[in-house]
Amino acid sequence: MIWLMRATFCVLFLLLIFATYLWGLPSFGLGFDGATFPWIQFFITAIAMLTGIFFGSLYRRLSGIQTDNVIISREIRSVVDSVSFWRAICVAPLVFLAIYTAVGGMPGDIPSVLLAFQNGFFWENVLKKQGA
Repeated sequence: MIWLMRATFCVLFLLLIFATYLWGLPSFGLGFDGATFPWIQFFITAIAMLTGIFFGSLYRRLSGIQTDNVIISREIRSVVDSVSFWRAICVAPLVFLAIYTAVGGMPGDIPSVLLAFQNGFFWENVLKKQGA
């Protein structure tokens, strides 16, 4: 049953990034004029955000360890099983959508990929600052 919940969160993650792309496309965006959806940029942005989420969760996990010895394979597995990782999967695309639509521009360019990675890494800090 856990795998179904994780799959649902992953689909939600991709759908929210997809919504960001649709929101960022010009008003004439997709249609019969030959314009197509930027699938490659979409997946690059999703991978950048997922990588940021993973490394941010790993960094926070390793920051809490008090010993000098770390078994990195165990820590990597525990990141994927952690609650904060799955919370980030749900929240980071929403924060990315809010920030990106406020800034404007075209999704998929280099600044948006860097913003996606940074947002994935620092999603808790961004959310705390917006709530303050």
